[in-house]
Amino acid sequence: MLAVVGIYSFLGPVTGAAFGGDFNVALRSIGASKIIQNATSATGLVLLPLFMFFMGKELSRWAPLSFGCAKAVVCTTGAPWLIGTLLILLVYWPLPRFLIGPTLIGSSFWLFAVFGAAYGFSRRRTANLATSVTRSDLIITVFALIMVRMLVHGVRLAH
Repeated sequence: MLAVVGIYSFLGPVTGAAFGGDFNVALRSIGASKIIQNATSATGLVLLPLFMFFMGKELSRWAPLSFGCAKAVVCTTGAPWLIGTLLILLVYWPLPRFLIGPTLIGSSFWLFAVFGAAYGFSRRRTANLATSVTRSDLIITVFALIMVRMLVHGVRLAH
């Protein structure tokens, strides 16, 4: 799941490379033309929904065998989308007003994961149970939260 969030967190800013953000600053600092910036954004705009759709298909397999389609979709993609967005806003609090909209718009790409989970749902799932949360999972989560709180005001790539 950490890899999924990592890819999602990378492709989101790639999508906005022509409009602003860290990728825009990085591309402009190396002298990339507007065509390159637009092509980078277009690539992100194609890859992000596609990735989220296939991620939703995969996540629907994580639902218990007793779950029907609706319950599996809500539990594997719908609830993580809504709860995760709320948690992101809370973890980054106080989030500047100009970043709240992009956060909400970026989270809307989870809709593709919901579609993927609904499309990919199969009653013929295997009984592969996910492992329980381990001590390492908790340590990584706490470490990540500490790092986010330390960097909450951002790191400027260029002045």
